[in-house]
Amino acid sequence: MDKRKSQQYVNDLFKSVIAINNNRLSPVDSTTYKRVRKTVGKNGILELDSDYYERNVLNPLLEKEQWEKKCTESYISSALKELLFSAYKEENTEKRKKIAWEQFSKLVEEVENYSQECITFIPIGHIQLMVDKVKIGNNFTLVTVTDQMINEYLLHLGKDVENWLRSLRSKVCVEYRCIAHTDRAIDRAHEECERVFDLLRYTIYMTTPTPDKFHKFRIGRLEEVPQFIRENIVIASDYKEVHTRSSYYNGTYYNGTYETFLINQDIIEKMHDLKIFELATLIDKELDKDSFDEVILRGLYWFSKSQVQEVKENKFLNLMTVLETFLTRRDTDKITQTVAEGTAFVLEKELEQRKNKKKRIIDLYNNRSRISHGGHSAMLEADLEELEHIVAKFLTSMIERKDEFKTCKDLWDWIEDQKFA
Repeated sequence: MDKRKSQQYVNDLFKSVIAINNNRLSPVDSTTYKRVRKTVGKNGILELDSDYYERNVLNPLLEKEQWEKKCTESYISSALKELLFSAYKEENTEKRKKIAWEQFSKLVEEVENYSQECITFIPIGHIQLMVDKVKIGNNFTLVTVTDQMINEYLLHLGKDVENWLRSLRSKVCVEYRCIAHTDRAIDRAHEECERVFDLLRYTIYMTTPTPDKFHKFRIGRLEEVPQFIRENIVIASDYKEVHTRSSYYNGTYYNGTYETFLINQDIIEKMHDLKIFELATLIDKELDKDSFDEVILRGLYWFSKSQVQEVKENKFLNLMTVLETFLTRRDTDKITQTVAEGTAFVLEKELEQRKNKKKRIIDLYNNRSRISHGGHSAMLEADLEELEHIVAKFLTSMIERKDEFKTCKDLWDWIEDQKFA
């Protein structure tokens, strides 16, 4: 960070102060200050104009300067407040600014030069590795924690964390590596691990034989995929019929056990074919929100969410959202027609097939509208399975053509060209 920018941050930090240790520096005017951020600590009481502080200091440091990659918000905010408490101990204005500038410069140097890599292990459920490890993207590796791994860490860490490490024994984990403070590394691991789950859930759907599709599998963080038996009994009111069933519950209901997804060399080859490893390299990149790569990741997110929904209507909405993510244009309010036409042109080549596909998507989309607006819609399993198949095929096509389109506008332009082909 250059000197001019640093000085601007320090000036804005001073401007955000309303009062410190009962010394009111700015009058509280409801038309000027919408929110007051008050801190009471060992060094006294600090009141900040929360809107100004967040807009001009805290958020830019975290986002534009990318400090959020290495530090938590609370760490940066605490450091800035400590800077103010130290500066305001000095009554002379020039000396106060000098203290603030020196401390802020040290903070900049600390954050920007921080280079310690952290390794986070997140246990995941219902996956078994038939290979040593699977590297996904730049920072993620699927591993089975072995005694050898545990003992190697214990050589360096000592016995204080032995129970923690032993608890990971024989479990499949996502190993995540990043340069960050340890508390921020944990947060980033859980945040970015969701993208890995998105890729794996898509993989499961695309590599599972049709009759057994995804309903037999549930993956996620180990603590989020519990599996226990739920006993059910139904008795006819005339006592002439009774039905019992032991079902496993795991986020949704399935009459039987949920299977463990085996990742072997064959699955890894299929993951290559599906471009999973190529997509994984996008996870930690700074992507423009309108870039086609970012849109693909959002589409995968909604498809992934659909795979863990308990309620059919919610699953239906998630699947429709995948299509909307790619096809909804800002310059039209004819969403149904736009989504139906776009899906038809992407998936079909012949005119009649496109007409039929468009009509079918409109029929399905009418269900989406009724559900979203609080109406009642009978959700047939056949409709849900058909939509899931359509969406998966559409998403696969978008992934295969990711280098052809730079933004969604390129996709929309291609669809328009097809109308006049």
